[in-house]
Amino acid sequence: MVKFSQTSWFEYTCERVMEWMRVSPLRIPTNDSAVLSFYFPEGFGKSATVRYTLCNGIHRLQWTGVVSSSKDNNEITVRLAEGPFRGFTAKHSFRMDGALTICDDQLEFQGEPEGLQQVIEEAQVRYDLESRAKAYDIAMRFEKEKQTGAFAAIRNTSVG
Repeated sequence: MVKFSQTSWFEYTCERVMEWMRVSPLRIPTNDSAVLSFYFPEGFGKSATVRYTLCNGIHRLQWTGVVSSSKDNNEITVRLAEGPFRGFTAKHSFRMDGALTICDDQLEFQGEPEGLQQVIEEAQVRYDLESRAKAYDIAMRFEKEKQTGAFAAIRNTSVG
């Protein structure tokens, strides 16, 4: 069994961080250590999908989880949906402490692939909130244009 935990602090409101956690960062910068990233494309409610990516140099490991419990959408427990493990459990919490948002992440892997323990020991969770903010803005503009029909207007004009 491999365990991983990390606490991160951000100078954004908890609501803003939670909003941005619904999208994947536009890019995940890698360096000498492994980088773990995740997002909640369907939100934070029970049975929602969570997507995880672990990058280590040119190697990438991806898996999905499903929210098994969610307390006030700020304390979330995730179980394995699909992945290269026998078992996976993650607990993510997001809470305000004064003007800071504290993000606590605890992950446990069972039946992990060979070498994962060494990679996880060197890994760090990367939130890349600025990149997520850009991705979120793009997603919101797309949804707005989809609802207003702006794409149809662009497709019907010819460039001459």
